[in-house]
Amino acid sequence: MITSDELRKTPRPTRDQLKETLRRPDIFENFLFTEGIMKNQHSNFACPICGSGTNTPCAALKDGRLTCFSSSHTGQNSYDFIDFIGEYKKVSGDYIDKLTAAANAAGIMPDISNNNSKNKGPESTRLKIEAVNQDNSSNQDFSAYIQHCTAQALPAEAMEYLTGRGFDADFITSWHIGYDAGRIVIPYEKTNPKYYCTRSITKKDYRKPTGTQEPIFNAATLKEPGIVFVTEGQFDALAVEASGFRAIAIGGTNGGRKLIDHVRNMDAAELSFIILFDNDRIDGNETKAKATNDKAEELRQNLEAAGHIACIYPDLLQEHKDPNDFYRDDPYGFLDALVEAVKRTQIYPDEVRDTYFSAYSAAGRFAQFEKDINDAAKTAAIPTGFAVLDKNLDGGLRSGLYVLGAMTGAGKTAFALQMADQIAASNNDVMIFALEMSRNELMARSISRESYLNDKDNGLTIFGVLDATRYSKYSEEKFSNLLEAESRYKKYAGHVFIFEGMGEIGAVKIRADIDYHIKVTGRRPVVIVDYIQLLAPFGETRTTDKQNMDKNIMELKRISRDYNLPIIGISSMNRAAYAATGDNNGNKVKFESFKESGAIEYSSDVLLGLNHIKDQKESDADKRYMELEILKNRNGRAGGISSYWYYSKYNYYCEEMQSENAFDRAAAKVKKF
Repeated sequence: MITSDELRKTPRPTRDQLKETLRRPDIFENFLFTEGIMKNQHSNFACPICGSGTNTPCAALKDGRLTCFSSSHTGQNSYDFIDFIGEYKKVSGDYIDKLTAAANAAGIMPDISNNNSKNKGPESTRLKIEAVNQDNSSNQDFSAYIQHCTAQALPAEAMEYLTGRGFDADFITSWHIGYDAGRIVIPYEKTNPKYYCTRSITKKDYRKPTGTQEPIFNAATLKEPGIVFVTEGQFDALAVEASGFRAIAIGGTNGGRKLIDHVRNMDAAELSFIILFDNDRIDGNETKAKATNDKAEELRQNLEAAGHIACIYPDLLQEHKDPNDFYRDDPYGFLDALVEAVKRTQIYPDEVRDTYFSAYSAAGRFAQFEKDINDAAKTAAIPTGFAVLDKNLDGGLRSGLYVLGAMTGAGKTAFALQMADQIAASNNDVMIFALEMSRNELMARSISRESYLNDKDNGLTIFGVLDATRYSKYSEEKFSNLLEAESRYKKYAGHVFIFEGMGEIGAVKIRADIDYHIKVTGRRPVVIVDYIQLLAPFGETRTTDKQNMDKNIMELKRISRDYNLPIIGISSMNRAAYAATGDNNGNKVKFESFKESGAIEYSSDVLLGLNHIKDQKESDADKRYMELEILKNRNGRAGGISSYWYYSKYNYYCEEMQSENAFDRAAAKVKKF
């Protein structure tokens, strides 16, 4: 650990180099992961400075800067790593004090050997740091410094420190562990090492060469097939090696990426990995323990995706903090635990094969197949309240993703809202995620419709419901109709749940809200998303609008499957999508209209196109003739058409009862073209 006084004595170029190093995005990201502040890459998190965002994450890391978007955040709201550490650690003093704190937080030690004449010595004692390639190994060769530190016998205090960790003299010598000015020097390879780190013998203080990309510790062992333990720290890997097994260290839980890159770029060897990260639950920090477990599982999945067997045994460390602690406290117990882990890993392929056949073969899944069919028989289709549409959908809505598309202003929301109210009136819950309109607007639309159904002569528009200043001017009949409409709405409003939020609601929040609703009510709802183009980005923020749309659609599909419920996504399309069809003056939705988002076209179970069909029977602009066509039906017949008179002034769709079969009518229409 460096002090502010030591850093002040360094030449300005050294401090400038340190500043540039600390501004690397990976330095900031690693610190946030280690502290348990950031749980997933590219996702927002609660602000560690102002404390905002516990429920709705409001801070983000991008291009090496942390920014808090909370209105509660006062003063500066965007920080590089150095400024952040100054605020986070509450550093008092000047910029050098903040720079010192940031260097210590990142575990980066600048060259301070030439600060005064007493430290001057052989050039090899402290080598100057040079730039490195952004890969898994440094292009700086530190072999001369390592040889200098290992050329002489270790002093008594260094041997006492290492034997206190459980290592004997022969093992220490075999690994050429060195010493320099109160610090243990640990080479990263057993033979011909070129990289190193140091550890103070008096306090927990690791350092590595400034500005370098730390390679994998003991990476040479990956060249041979067999079982390799993956640890966080160097002493943990050495503890496994001292017990007679092979191990590497990846420099913390965030080092998994360099291991994946390494095994993908090396000549294929039949390697099996046992991931042995620290047992952070011992400290009682559940947040950090969960972050460590999540990183271990992520690494396991990535290793298996790269073609290697990878296992995690949460009970391996028992009640010990890390592998070196276990080895030091009980070397024979540690050896027994490693042997058991190796045995379990050797038979793992057989267990995987049995699990694979049970999970994926038709024979292995047949019992679940029968159970799913029986469960489905107990769950009837949910009627939409539109009789012809229900007939065309073979009874109504089932589990799956439905997408309703129409031109802007065609009445998509009015149609979906009326469907929601009709479903709610049959005692089924409906969750509406309103990404464009407010909760009050949607409620007013429903009341407007109810007022028209109750008394057509005294129906109220949306503004007639929302604008209370008009109430005193209403006739007695009209005001009475408003009260009756509200009463009619209240009868089923208890089954309508509206979530509003522009730019804040995404697929992740929708999943969480559905899960909570089911836990609280015990009922699976019908879900309506209005509209899907306004969903917040899913995962990575640097993706295009089309990529965001595709990811959100696929996640909505997963949600419908995971919770066994229908999700209706409302989709608006640009006019070019209509013009391309060349039908009905360029205003008819067809299957091809959804091609701007391949995920809608292919991931949806049912595609519905709502079209305004210009008809001579239309008497005024507030009464439109509409047709709803089933463009795609994954588990049923497509082509069904239901017809409606849409009274836009009162947000009401009146379905026309058709005497002929809807599919025959659709087929007849096709023959005309």
